[in-house]
Amino acid sequence: MKTSEEHRSAYETDANGNRIKRYSAYSTGKLELISTHKFNKQNQILENDYPNSLEIFEYDQNGKIHTKTIEDGNGITKLNFYYNNSLPDKIVKVNRNSELIYSYEYKFYE
Repeated sequence: MKTSEEHRSAYETDANGNRIKRYSAYSTGKLELISTHKFNKQNQILENDYPNSLEIFEYDQNGKIHTKTIEDGNGITKLNFYYNNSLPDKIVKVNRNSELIYSYEYKFYE
């Protein structure tokens, strides 16, 4: 475990150097686990587990993020990412019933 100079935060890493566990002492004065993180073999984040939320990531065959699912006090929301020539073209956010919350579309000018 690596700690900061003030010992207010620390983290553990996997063999590739990805931070897989984060600790903090800011609220209690004692180091406590505040989040865990999972990565795949390509060092892409798969999961962030925080005290009040969980984020799950999925990637397409080209290694670009395809979906990000967030479970928190507001329920489940899902961000879907669409690409055009390797650039983000559109991001769509839906709730647990797949109802549209919002959609961002990007226009690229040459």
